[in-house]
Amino acid sequence: EVTIQYVDAGEFEVSFVETNENGCSSIDSITTVDVLVNEIPNLPNILGADLAGVCENASATFSTSTKEGYSYNWLVSSPDVISVDNDSSITITPSGFGDKNVSLAISENGCLSDTVTIPYVVEEAPEAPIVTGDNNVCEGSVIELVIAIPRSGSSYCWNLSALSDATTASALCNTVDNDTIGVVLGKVDGVVSVTEQTVLGCLSQNGNHSIVIQEKLGEATLVGLDGSICSSSAFDFFCSQNIFSLRFETLKEKFL
Repeated sequence: EVTIQYVDAGEFEVSFVETNENGCSSIDSITTVDVLVNEIPNLPNILGADLAGVCENASATFSTSTKEGYSYNWLVSSPDVISVDNDSSITITPSGFGDKNVSLAISENGCLSDTVTIPYVVEEAPEAPIVTGDNNVCEGSVIELVIAIPRSGSSYCWNLSALSDATTASALCNTVDNDTIGVVLGKVDGVVSVTEQTVLGCLSQNGNHSIVIQEKLGEATLVGLDGSICSSSAFDFFCSQNIFSLRFETLKEKFL
């Protein structure tokens, strides 16, 4: 028995001579065997936009270069699951969020390449934004709504549709760091909703902020002063708009 190690792929011949117990051999006893040494596949490459990361509860797809005769051996982080396996491409259903890995080795004619391992990230879905700002305001007021804990690089999409007569000059959607908006309120109560989108594109649930509009009072009319009175006289009065806190200078200066 003999072991031969080949360092290159290609076609080779191995010859051996049969020798008897006396050490005698002949040319006729030479045997030649053809040996085909197959090439070990190169280290594969793993491709895919999802190498930049995916959002929690989303799938991740990866692929590699294809070649006839290749077999593809994919491995993923436990307990992630390969939901679709098309040989040269796979789709992974990640379990939870955090740092993940995808690995690949290629075999051809029984020869296995080295394994390549590439990391990627599953980003946790952002929580619903918390909005701070006035809740109980007068009709026509200008208020400022602010995300309590903004995330750097995220954009926020504000929805004022419930406040049908409100206006704003602020960018409502698709603007990075638009975590503060100014709103001119009308007469309609409603709920302002806002969602966060991270740099990776992960979306939060709606964060809601209720606004109650208080109607403006009309012009107040003082009732009960009929004609002139003396400076020391007592009198009763009431206000047509139920406003009971009025400020006067001296009665003499105001009513005589």
